[in-house]
Amino acid sequence: MMKCNVIPIPIIPCLALSTALMLTGCPGDDVPNATTGDGDTTGSTDDDSSGGLTNPTAPVTTVTATEGDSTGDPADSSGTADGSGTAGTACGNGVVDEGEDCDDEGESATCNDDCTAASCGDGITNATAGEACDDEGESAACNDDCTAASCGDGITNATAGEACDDEGESAACNADCTAASCGDGTVNTTAGELCDDQGESATCNIDCTTAACGDGIVNATAGEDCDDIGESMVCDVDCTAAACGDGTTNVTAGEQCDDAGRSMACNIDCTNASCGDGITNVTAGEACDDGGESATCNIDCSISACGDGITNVTAGETCDDLGESAACDIDCTASLCGDGLINMTAGETCDDSGESAMCDLDCTAAQCGDGLANLTAGEECDDAGESAACDADCTSAQCGDGQVNLTAGETCDDSGESATCDIDCTAALCGDGLINLTAGEVCDDGDPGSLCQQVLDTIIFEDDFSDNSAGWTLDTEWEIGPTMISVGHTGSCGNADPEFDNTPTGDNGVAGVVLGGNASTPQHDFYYLTSPPFDSTGAPSLQLDFWRWLNSDYTPFMQNRIEVWDGAAWQIVWQTGGAPGVQDNQWTFVNYDISAYANPAMQIRIGFNIGSNGVYTCSGWNVDDLVVRSIDCI
Repeated sequence: MMKCNVIPIPIIPCLALSTALMLTGCPGDDVPNATTGDGDTTGSTDDDSSGGLTNPTAPVTTVTATEGDSTGDPADSSGTADGSGTAGTACGNGVVDEGEDCDDEGESATCNDDCTAASCGDGITNATAGEACDDEGESAACNDDCTAASCGDGITNATAGEACDDEGESAACNADCTAASCGDGTVNTTAGELCDDQGESATCNIDCTTAACGDGIVNATAGEDCDDIGESMVCDVDCTAAACGDGTTNVTAGEQCDDAGRSMACNIDCTNASCGDGITNVTAGEACDDGGESATCNIDCSISACGDGITNVTAGETCDDLGESAACDIDCTASLCGDGLINMTAGETCDDSGESAMCDLDCTAAQCGDGLANLTAGEECDDAGESAACDADCTSAQCGDGQVNLTAGETCDDSGESATCDIDCTAALCGDGLINLTAGEVCDDGDPGSLCQQVLDTIIFEDDFSDNSAGWTLDTEWEIGPTMISVGHTGSCGNADPEFDNTPTGDNGVAGVVLGGNASTPQHDFYYLTSPPFDSTGAPSLQLDFWRWLNSDYTPFMQNRIEVWDGAAWQIVWQTGGAPGVQDNQWTFVNYDISAYANPAMQIRIGFNIGSNGVYTCSGWNVDDLVVRSIDCI
């Protein structure tokens, strides 16, 4: 059966279309011509292979263009491939004809533009199929996979002279696609090469590492005698053979220096020239060298002599200032007040190896008022004149010592109460609030208009401490019992406990701290003697009276207090302070106005604490004949 082809006649845009007619034909049939507007024919009845119709049933469309249309142009592209103006078979027409492997209307990934099947190695470069070239196999310019031959493309092309191709430098392949090998003249860093001079050179070792002294490879071309990866016993750090005197210090070989012979800084045996090395080096300026300081040789290798300005401890010197100085005596011992040597440069006017009646501890002449308390000279204190704590005669300021100390607030001091001086060293005056029995007062309520004679005295609470029937609360160390003389107190802490109580009765009872003993010295908070509660409401005035015998250190070492409970809190009525402490050697009467604290459950308490280490041993409190009274003085 014959094959027939359908030849489509393209319809030209913008034409006025005439009758469309489908014609069928087979080889040998006449094919009607398509007539253009100007009378030209576009068909043919010839039976050649290029223009004949091969499909007898395929319709042919005849298009008649209107006059003046561009389709009548002899150069129109609507003609056949052979230019005859007749449609026929042609590679690229999209129909696989006889002799064609394929026809994709041009080049495609599977079909070349000559209608042969696309295949790398067919000699036709098919760019659509990804081919860069096709030399029918490997060539110097084209790989066997039809890619352009290039060193570094990952394809070894022997024709192009490649020995390998790892897409760049690798441990086995150089960047130029030659096989990697130390000594080939190509530096391959991936293979561990730092250089490659085709053998040893001044800059490159035989193993293609950079030549450097200390790399462990002897490179004679670079001038190395040895290379032990740094300094060794036989090799210097510059890779020359080690030898004392070669001018290179080799610490590993035991050298401390090497000046190519003896010098100011270096001995002939390559040890440092140093004062104290046991070798007298006159060139270095040494007069001696005993391996350190000796009785005859200083630490700087000069001859030892007191006054040479160099302290030689071995020779017995503690200092040497080229003679006496503020810090150094003439005998090269440290200047120290109390060393028995008067050092006038240091400001000493005397030095009796300590305090004496003539010389203070600071090596100045002893004198009351010089600001230094000299106990040996009989001074108890010295505040460079009268102070609140020190009298002008350098005895401790204390009301009752017979020395009027205005700075301490005294207006008089008759060594106790007198007709003109109260017990607190203020002038005796009726109405001053202090009862002065010597002045004939039987009361003193602080009223200047009072006569200090007639008293309405109401006892609110009292105890002579013959026993503890009143119910006092006794903290640690507090006792109620008969008095006893104590022993063991520190001399500077006053006096012992009394032998008798203040009450002229036979019970001899008192309240006190360790009766017949001393207060303990470890630090502790306040220990109190606390009264039972009593009602003090309604009293016009309240006065606390008792007799004390107290010996105590001063704060911060020891503190004493008298406190009153006001119904809500404890109020401090009296407490001791700084130096000096309290040193009673007799029963002492004390009284305090406590009117402000009246309440239905008033209490009195007396206490002491130890606030710091170093406290003196003291006999402490003794209390007798305590009275809380309401007094109305007329």
